Amino acid sequence: MNAFESQDPSEKDTQSEISRYLFLDFWRGFACLAVVVHHAACFLQLSPSTTNRSSIEQLIRNILTLGWVGVPMFFVISGYCIMASAMKLRAKGGTSFDFFRRRFRRIFPPYWACLAASVAIICIVEWLAPGAYTHPHHCISHPTNITPIHWVGNLTLTETWLGNVIGYPFEWNNLLLGQAWTLCYEEQFYAIIGLLLLGSRKVLPIAISFLTLAILARCLFWNANLNSGFFFDGRWLSFAAGVAVYFDVTTTRRWVKFFTRSYLLTGLVWSLHSPWTLIQTTSGVEHERLASFSFAFLLIATYRFDVALNSIRILRPISKCGVMCYSIYLVHWTIEKPILTTFHHLGFSTLFDTLTVIIPLGVTASVAVGYLFHRYVEVRFMHSPLANDELPLQKTTSFPQSTLKEPQGHNRSMVAPGYNQAS
Repeated sequence: MNAFESQDPSEKDTQSEISRYLFLDFWRGFACLAVVVHHAACFLQLSPSTTNRSSIEQLIRNILTLGWVGVPMFFVISGYCIMASAMKLRAKGGTSFDFFRRRFRRIFPPYWACLAASVAIICIVEWLAPGAYTHPHHCISHPTNITPIHWVGNLTLTETWLGNVIGYPFEWNNLLLGQAWTLCYEEQFYAIIGLLLLGSRKVLPIAISFLTLAILARCLFWNANLNSGFFFDGRWLSFAAGVAVYFDVTTTRRWVKFFTRSYLLTGLVWSLHSPWTLIQTTSGVEHERLASFSFAFLLIATYRFDVALNSIRILRPISKCGVMCYSIYLVHWTIEKPILTTFHHLGFSTLFDTLTVIIPLGVTASVAVGYLFHRYVEVRFMHSPLANDELPLQKTTSFPQSTLKEPQGHNRSMVAPGYNQAS
């Protein structure tokens, strides 16, 4: 199946920039803060269950457990941004090596810096206040308890799947930064795109289409272990949803939109095949699929209002968090865990305590430290000579230039978050 046709030689190339999505910074910030709030409220799970809770209290508790939705949102955003980056790089004459070099520079140095800082902080704090990090609820292992083979997995962002290869199944206590599991998936997404860039620019969307359809068929007809650690367990489909959004908003061709939206609709219907499961629990395979494909449709629907939405001042603080979301995401759990443990020991365990003290303190501290990390560490690795999105394109993507569209008079940041990001 040739999902994307090559450019008609009779059509002239004109200089154009690949469409960039300004409001993605807001969505990055929203997704990141959702995860931070979700983790800040996790000690509520230790509250004794009771039948005396009001319906409003139970509703708020359920909402606080939905912060995981930030992860599939990040995967979708990642698909959009990495596809745009790959297509632009290919159009500029960049190579697969250039792609890998930029991804490596963007992801690993900040991650290693955060990992090293976390090791030092955990060792010092655990010496001064034992149990601050190693409290059994969402325990962070002491660095000295992680074996060398698992340090390899931590340093290379392969921990979630390395054990399946060497015979040591993945365990959360072997991942020092627990949130890094999403980066382990992101690196696989980047690796696939980088390898596909070895072919011509018209091969890339075709190969992604075949791979996505194959994984979709596998998930539809065979039970998939969502947490296998490998991209083909089904999480690629969230990434591919972002790829579909990219091609949908950068073309005016109806058959392309029909193809991308058919894929998204198939995924959405599939996620709704068991409504009772969605109602009974607040997270799971179906929930993650529903979040991914719904968010992809939301991005398509709101793209035409991109500039207007991005100009809403009240949303700008969240957009600013989106700019530094990788830093916030990396540091937040190292900052939040001792805060949660301390207040838990002090008896702050009610919903009121969580809403008025723990969440505000945890989020504020995470954003503040994330800002410092972003300013003094991450920005050093955000730019490279080939990463200048303001350079004009001499050639188009697989679609003719006449099909690409861009709101005039605006430059759109295409910098993906660390797993951009997850990410």
